[in-house]
This record gives sequence, C-alpha cells and structure tokens, in this order.
Amino acid sequence: MSGSAKWSDDYWLPLLELYLCKPVGVKRLYNRRLIDLSLELHLPPALLHKQLQRLRLLDNPRIQQLWQRYSNHPRQLSKAVAKWRSMRGFGLADNFYDGVDRLEQDFERLLCPIAGAEAWNELMLVLVLDLYFRLTPLTMVSHTPEVQQLAKRMKVTVDEVVDVLHTFQQCDPYMMQKGERKEEKGEKGGNDSLRNAAAQSIVGACQHLWTHYQHMPTGTLEGDAAQMNDYFE
Repeated sequence: MSGSAKWSDDYWLPLLELYLCKPVGVKRLYNRRLIDLSLELHLPPALLHKQLQRLRLLDNPRIQQLWQRYSNHPRQLSKAVAKWRSMRGFGLADNFYDGVDRLEQDFERLLCPIAGAEAWNELMLVLVLDLYFRLTPLTMVSHTPEVQQLAKRMKVTVDEVVDVLHTFQQCDPYMMQKGERKEEKGEKGGNDSLRNAAAQSIVGACQHLWTHYQHMPTGTLEGDAAQMNDYFE
C-alpha cells in the first residue's frame, strides 16, 4: 500500500453509510458506491472492502460505538456523514490535492476518466479486452449480440465498443503480423479503429492493459472482468 493510502477512523462514518445501503452488508469489490467512495478517499477498493468486513464483525470498540449510535438511525447517520464531508479540509478537500504531486495509484488510473475520452475509463477497457478474447475478428462488428450487450451495459455506443475492439487488434502481435502479411501481398492492411479523436486517446491505455495482462497468470483477465461487471449493475 502506498503512503497515500492511510486509514483514518473518520472514514468509518461514510463506510457505515455504505454498509447500511440496501442490500445491507458487505458490498462487492466493484460495487459502484464502493468505487465512488474509494475515489473520494483516495483509497484502494480492496482496502474499503476489507474494512466493510470488519464492520460486519464489529471487531473493535470504535466500530461498536458507531454501530450502536447509527445503525438504527439512518437520517442521523446521513447528517453526520454530510457534516464530515463539509469538514474535510474545511470544505476544500479537492483543492488540497490540486498541485500536490501524489504517487499515481493503479486503482485511480483504472477508475478515472481517460483524458480525451472522458466517457471511458480503464475498467471499461478491461471488459472490452475480455470480450476481445471471446470473439473472432469477423465478429468484432456492431451487429454482434455480445458487442451490443456490453455497449448497453456500459452506456456507450456500439460503434465505440467496436472502435476499442479494433484498437486492441493493434496491440495483438498476431493481428499485427497478419496485417503485415497482407501489406506484403499488396492487400489493404490495418483497421479503422482510429476513426475518431476519442479512440485515438485510448490507444495508450489499451496498450498498457494488453501488456499488463500479457504478464499475468491465465484466467486473471477473465476473473477481473467478472468482478468489474458489478460496477454496472
């Protein structure tokens, strides 16, 4: 854990509010509310997930005290969390981070919008990469049901998903070799994945993810994508 990922007892308040959201209990790792709190606190989702499990166990006096005070009084808890947020950095918590050179954390890179393609983040690209390995090049088109389903789930257009699939083709050594062979034969090589500025902005992110999963054990991408789907439920 990096030095910026430090737990404070003040964080139990918003975490308790998250725990008590229906359905009450420990939320999944990529639950959207957990992710939003993760970004707000600049703490990895895995840490918040671990602390949610501690809430369930009521394993220290501080947690027990908060549970007794707020578990049956959601409005009072909501007011306490609102006050906590207003007091963070005296209401200037976001400004505190402006201009501060912090170590970039992998989870924030995964979840924050991609510059130039703000409708996308790397979590979404992981889902497209997982789909990439479930399709063939000929099925990476707009009328493929799996492409349509993923686009609907992520609330982006089908054409955008197709663009990203084609961009991943540029990261695929097999597809690159195939394109080179076509060019040697005088055929049209490459693809039209860079048809818009947003697609161009995510090339680097696609390459980063391809390299990352290339060096991970078999099944890692599939397992990560299965968990990340929870973000869109």
